[in-house]
Amino acid sequence: MTDKQLLHLVFGGELESLEDTTFADVQALDLVGIFPDYDTAFNAWKGSPSVPSTMPGCATSSSICTAFLIQKTKIILTTDVIPRF
Repeated sequence: MTDKQLLHLVFGGELESLEDTTFADVQALDLVGIFPDYDTAFNAWKGSPSVPSTMPGCATSSSICTAFLIQKTKIILTTDVIPRF
């Protein structure tokens, strides 16, 4: 049996403060993409024009902090029917 596939979601945006990881506006998040492994996700994050050159960590400019995350995700299969509109 093969290992379960893990996908890596890369996204980021402006944080509310430097002390927390709560995004200021989730509608304004930058989605870099979804990648098959960590190395590919990391390289996409590094190459994204949305990532400030001072990353990793926080890019601070007048108390604004931008953070990008690489989130490991699992695929969950369901037999529920999703209605089409």
